[in-house]
Amino acid sequence: GSINFKAGGSTMTGCGSVSLTSGSASCVSTFSTAGTYVITAEYSGDTNNVASTGTLSGGQIVTPPVALTAVQSRKIHGIAGTFDLSIDTTQAINGLITVEPRIIGGGHTIVFQFNGPISTSGTASVTPIGTAMAVSSGNDVIVTLTNVPDNQRVTVTLANVNGSVSPPPVSIGFLIGDVNSSASITPSDISSVKARSGQTTTAANFRYDLNTTGAINASDIAAVKARSDLVLP
Repeated sequence: GSINFKAGGSTMTGCGSVSLTSGSASCVSTFSTAGTYVITAEYSGDTNNVASTGTLSGGQIVTPPVALTAVQSRKIHGIAGTFDLSIDTTQAINGLITVEPRIIGGGHTIVFQFNGPISTSGTASVTPIGTAMAVSSGNDVIVTLTNVPDNQRVTVTLANVNGSVSPPPVSIGFLIGDVNSSASITPSDISSVKARSGQTTTAANFRYDLNTTGAINASDIAAVKARSDLVLP
């Protein structure tokens, strides 16, 4: 007789698959949605055996792969709140990179954002200098970088998210005061910060709050002036 496999479940999104194995033979059953499935095997019976049904105890959890949607450089600007600088993940291909102009403080926070929940954050590394630690939060993997100095280019690599997903490495430059993201500090950067002096930090001007206090003031102007003529290596 024949064996039929059936699956049923509810509250499912995404996609996934279940491998079914008997001895050396195996097959993969693909489902249009992810979630916890009840897997049932129905044997039709033959001349020597009666028909029977068996159900996998506890069901089979089908987990969809996740895909990277964006990468952000995140900093807290005092009571003004948290602001994210989007990292262009395609620029490294042609030798250009996003430049983070805000102060290092206790470190840098790089947020890898995915299109589904993260159960395993994987491992993070940074080259050529610094240390990296990854933790998951909802659909994000938050990577904390430490010991990365100012005026430095680094590449952040994240591997084995949810056990198997490894997005492309992300390159970013850190140069405090480079508000125009030109990989150098010029009179234009100084005048740009001066023009916003007295403003409270918002989503429109957070790049110019160099010391992340929540306001753009004389301290920010002094910070960019102190780095005049620096060029990102």
